[in-house]
Amino acid sequence: MQTNIKKPYVKTIDDELDWKTLDQLHNATLQISGFCYEYKKFCITTEFVVLTFLVNFTKNNLAHVLFIAGLIIPVVFWILDAVAYFYQKKLRDMMNKVRSDIKTRHQKPKNNTQHEGEKIAKSSWFSRLIAKSSWLSSSMKAFSLVINATINHSMWIYAFLVIADLFVWELFIHGYIK
Repeated sequence: MQTNIKKPYVKTIDDELDWKTLDQLHNATLQISGFCYEYKKFCITTEFVVLTFLVNFTKNNLAHVLFIAGLIIPVVFWILDAVAYFYQKKLRDMMNKVRSDIKTRHQKPKNNTQHEGEKIAKSSWFSRLIAKSSWLSSSMKAFSLVINATINHSMWIYAFLVIADLFVWELFIHGYIK
């Protein structure tokens, strides 16, 4: 008697729609990822063009306006890139949910599963309170996602530009460079 025979995968209409959705989300994520790379290239280009223009405009004299522009440009691109990274992460989370939905649809149900409501009812009063105030956990997750979008390994170039600008500006203020 063979009990471990796997049934072949048969796509349902829900699966087909989910696969199409997954494909569209994947394409959107790739497009946003490409934009993030372009933001970095455009930031460096803009930084050098604007600073070159300002040096010529100030008749080759250093002025505070150079350092202010050198600070504003990477910060603006950092914000743009962080927003794109945030949406890229949200799209990936949506893709994971679609994958999970497909997988769940084709899993065998377990006999001893409890519904979520039964689990909460049997848990402590504190757990029930936390479950009712899920807005707190969702807002903390959103805050964490924003922080991770702003400060991550792909944003180092902006941090480097800002730190370098502040360092050279400090040297200028104290008269080490003129």
